[in-house]
Amino acid sequence: MSSRQNVLASGQNVLASGGATRRARIGGKVVRRAPSRQEVERRLLQSGISVERMANAGKKLPTSMQRRKRDAATSVAANRTSFAVDAFSCGAVASCSAHFLSHFHPHAYRGLSRSFDRPIYCSKVTADLANCKLGVQDAHLHRLPLNTVSVVNGVRVVLIDANHCAGASMFLFMVPDGRTILYTGHFRASAAMERNLQLAARRVDVCYMDTTCLPLEKEPPAREDVLRFATRLASSAVARNPRTMLACGYRAPGDEKLCLALAEAVGCRAAMAMENYDTLQLLGTGRARDLVTLDWHATRLHALAITKLSFKGLSAHLRRFSAQYDYLLAFKPVAQWDFTGHSRLSDIQPHISQNVIIYGVPFVDHSSRSELKRFVQWLRPRSLVPVATATTRRSAAASEGILRKWLSDIGTFPVRPTSDP
Repeated sequence: MSSRQNVLASGQNVLASGGATRRARIGGKVVRRAPSRQEVERRLLQSGISVERMANAGKKLPTSMQRRKRDAATSVAANRTSFAVDAFSCGAVASCSAHFLSHFHPHAYRGLSRSFDRPIYCSKVTADLANCKLGVQDAHLHRLPLNTVSVVNGVRVVLIDANHCAGASMFLFMVPDGRTILYTGHFRASAAMERNLQLAARRVDVCYMDTTCLPLEKEPPAREDVLRFATRLASSAVARNPRTMLACGYRAPGDEKLCLALAEAVGCRAAMAMENYDTLQLLGTGRARDLVTLDWHATRLHALAITKLSFKGLSAHLRRFSAQYDYLLAFKPVAQWDFTGHSRLSDIQPHISQNVIIYGVPFVDHSSRSELKRFVQWLRPRSLVPVATATTRRSAAASEGILRKWLSDIGTFPVRPTSDP
């Protein structure tokens, strides 16, 4: 393995996230630019980083901080075989033998396109979406079954349901040198994971863990509670006034859970744009497919883009259907970093303007602090690398302190620095 290949293998995360910025003077002003690939290679060569050293030491791969830009593109190096997880933004790297895609959200597949010609390993649902939505050639997509040991380039791999969005998977790598590495991707820890036989049977040496919600002082509620809250409001509103239209925000795979729950609660289908309809056809079971339609006039429930869930956008949408409806009740999923927290869901107050009512609901697909604590204390990893989506250096340090306390309580090794893009 050449020194250049070592640099590329170990520097995939730096290349994926842009690395440290450099200054340039344009038109008399100093601006900041991402470093070129050559600069990244030179810096890594100077630092003496190699795949073999990291594989032997079990150290995490280098990354750079970029607040709210993208998920960490984490690479796993083992015995001269390099696997890249969610690192498509760095392009095709010569020394990378296999790419893994944890789920079909933009921050995970950024950089993936129809021209990508390397082997990609993922779940069936994720592969189907990559093929249909991005045009990735089916010949390059390798669908791995859940909870079954598969062998990829001499490394045993198990996909485990990540409880995030449809098709989202955690990757359990069992490398030939005896180490076990868990990459959670985006996940919401649950008791069901503790009953997973593949995960329970092994001691994890290194865990790359999604810590998106760890800095939140107040935890987002369970998704099941949010669904009950929203469906109860919707059913009550329709019962009081049959001329009430319902709307829910749709951002990406995962949001269909709220949409379908509302459809079942009020006994109607959910109308949506063709793009989202096609996605639901790939994701859903027969029951889910029966609950969606392309006919906006055939149902009171409309799934709309988040950008349309404003008073101006919803008022305009309601006017289009004024012959059928007088009021509009909308549910807008709130991102985890915008969630301020409530002691009870019933404390959430709606925003009202004339005949439009908007509820911001914390429908979060990431693990809360208590869920992460329970998962870590059950998993007992020998080493932990927090992978965060939206954070500052201060919150990253606070998160590491929390995780270090958890691991010290169970007598394992310290936490390594946050792997944050």
